Order: sequence, then structure tokens, then C-alpha cells
Amino acid sequence: MKAQISIEFMIGVMFLLVVYIAAISGFSTFANTNIIQDEAAKQVCYTVSSAISSADIGGSGFSMNESIPYKIGTSYEYSVTVLNKSNVDIDWPNGFFSCSMVTQNVTIITMYAGKFSLNNVNGTVYISTINTDKLSYNLSETVHTNGIYFFNNVSLKVYNNGVLVLGYPITIQSMNNNFSYNFVPTIAGHYTIKVNDITMVTFYAEREFDVI
Repeated sequence: MKAQISIEFMIGVMFLLVVYIAAISGFSTFANTNIIQDEAAKQVCYTVSSAISSADIGGSGFSMNESIPYKIGTSYEYSVTVLNKSNVDIDWPNGFFSCSMVTQNVTIITMYAGKFSLNNVNGTVYISTINTDKLSYNLSETVHTNGIYFFNNVSLKVYNNGVLVLGYPITIQSMNNNFSYNFVPTIAGHYTIKVNDITMVTFYAEREFDVI
């Protein structure tokens, strides 16, 4: 009888030990994932703030392109807000981070993943960027595209898997330095929208998305 109780007791202890190890392992994986995402988000913030600082130091007439990734870590979308109070904020589903920059002479903007340009015009840094409302669309679903800080009309090109889509480029009117454009893709693939100001060609941006 005592031997049976001892065996049952050992089985119970082993079961609790397995549960404990599994819980610790799961927590460790979760913590490591969060650390990776936090560091990736910080790197995005520093990329944007460093680019703005470089454009400011470069002086009027300076121009450069920069890009930020479509995900931080492996799965999270995010937004970056540039404020004219010497800081850049990044916001993602699991957190928030703010980093500083050397200037307040920058356009206020909320931007998303993709390629953007920075142009110093008479001491003010303008960030030109475009955005789609999401990164994955179904066939025949409308793609809404918005662009900000393009001084003149823009030339817009759409590529599918690196091939220019029939009918592009097109010219779109810019209103108050902004523009919007909607279209409906009818072929699946990996799309890239490329936009540049038709007069100030260094005002440039790209955005990628998938159609499934």
C-alpha cells in the first residue's frame, strides 16, 4: 500500500514538474520575442531620427532617401510619428518608444513602412511618404493610396512582381501638398507603388503590398 502511494506521489510530482518547465519555457519565449520586437522598434526610431538630423545638418538643397521595414520583429505593423519638438515616436501593438533628433525644423507627419525621401528646403526638412491602408489585399479589392508632402503633381507607377503594370505611369494632381489615388488590382502578386514629384523629383516614396 505504501509503495503504491509512493509511486502515485512521484507521478504527481513529475507531472507538476513538467507543467512548471512548460510554463517557464513559454514565458521565456514570450519575453525573448518582446525583447526582439522592442529592439527592432528602437532601431526604426533611430533610423528615422538620424535621417532627419542628417537632412537638417546638410542644409538647404540636401536630399536623401531612406526606408524602414514593413514589420518589426516578425509580425507586427507599426506607425512612426515625427513631431516638430525634437522627437520621433514609434507605436506598435505591444509598445511605444520615443527617440530624439537635433532639430525642430521638420514637417509633422505620421508615416508607415516603405521608402521615403527627406528634402531640406530653406532650412525645413520635408518628409515625402506614401501609404496604403493595409499590406495585403484580395483580388478586386480597392487599394487606397495616400501621399504627403509632394509640392507639385506626382508621377505614379505601379509594378507587379517588378513589371510595370499596363497603363502606368500616370500623373495625379496634388492638393495642399497631398494626393490620394485608388485602384483595383485584377492580378495577384507582389505590388510596388513608386511616386515622385514631377518637378522636384527628389521628393520620392515607395510602398509595397500583396494581392492574393
